[in-house]
Amino acid sequence: MSGGLSTGEGGNSVSLTESAPSSSAPAAHVQSSDQARNPAGLPIDSLTLAERLGYPPDARLLIVHADDLGVAHSVDAASIDAFETGLVNSGSIMVPCPWFPEIAAYARSHPDTDLGLHLTLTSEWPAYRWGPVASKDRVPTLLDKDGYLHPTDSEALARIDPAEAEVEIRSQVERALDLGIRPSHLDSHMGILFLSRELFDVLLRVARDYKLPALL
Repeated sequence: MSGGLSTGEGGNSVSLTESAPSSSAPAAHVQSSDQARNPAGLPIDSLTLAERLGYPPDARLLIVHADDLGVAHSVDAASIDAFETGLVNSGSIMVPCPWFPEIAAYARSHPDTDLGLHLTLTSEWPAYRWGPVASKDRVPTLLDKDGYLHPTDSEALARIDPAEAEVEIRSQVERALDLGIRPSHLDSHMGILFLSRELFDVLLRVARDYKLPALL
């Protein structure tokens, strides 16, 4: 999302666009040209982000984004409450985590909620760990000595083979689709996919293949 800023990890974050209504924007990321409000029939590339989302060109849009959904029941419950009371209007789900099925059920029953995928290549809590979605024999460089995803970004960056990262990321997207989630966007847990050119290329390639915007 050109012009976007996202702050915060492991909780709620605020994403600002350079032209994004003074009230919270509804669940929305860049949409296709047939969804945009474009009565003049202008080329989609000539429209501002606000116009592509159906707002006036000078609108100020605020997207309040919650991440780490699926990591724990408490996170899911708090995030669902925040969605339903209007405190947040966008979120992203960690597919490998133990409480993923709970938030997947919510996503299925609330298909208009703006829920993306928080692509996950690390497992950072010392006493609460998770492994990959792909079978472990397909992604050995993603695993620590105990068979979980690496606990830190530095360990992950030093050891992960980008080709195996792509296998895992595609497995996470496919798992979400299999459970009836229709993700609105992709982003990166702990920013791992932004830390090397090779991993960033993986993110962009997967986003392009699934026709999903990447939250940068």
